[in-house]
Amino acid sequence: MEDRHVSLPEFNQLFGLEDGVDRAYFAVYDGHAGIEAANYAAAHLHANLAHHEKLLESPAEALRDSFQKTDEMFLSRARREKLRSGTTGVSCFLVDDKLHIAWLGDSQVMLVQQGKVVTLMEPHKPEREDERQQSMYVMQPPKS
Repeated sequence: MEDRHVSLPEFNQLFGLEDGVDRAYFAVYDGHAGIEAANYAAAHLHANLAHHEKLLESPAEALRDSFQKTDEMFLSRARREKLRSGTTGVSCFLVDDKLHIAWLGDSQVMLVQQGKVVTLMEPHKPEREDERQQSMYVMQPPKS
C-alpha cells in the first residue's frame, strides 16, 4: 500500500497557535508509482499550512496555497532525485465550526450528517465532460 494519512486533532498545540480558535487537520494521500510523493505530502502539507501567512484570516486560501506549495516543493525534489511517484490527496481543516476541504486528483471525501450523505465534492474522473474541458497539465519526466 502506498497510502499515508495525517491526523492532527491538536493542530494548535503542535504549531504554537494560541488565539483561542480550535483547529484540527486530517488528510489522506494515495500514492501512485511509489511512496515518495505520499510520504512527502504527509510530512509537509500541514506544516506549509501552519506557516502560511494568511492561515488566521483566510484558512481556505491558506489550504489551497499549501497544496500548491507542497506540489512545487516535491516536483523540485523529484527532478533532483529523479523520482517518478505521485499522489492524490484530500485534506480536512476544521477551524472552530467550519470545515475546509481541499483535494487533488481522484481522492474523494464524504460527510455523513445525521445518517445522510452530504456531497462535498465531485471527484476528478477523466470520463466526466467538464474534466475533459479543463486544461491538462502534464509533467514531463526529468531529463537524464
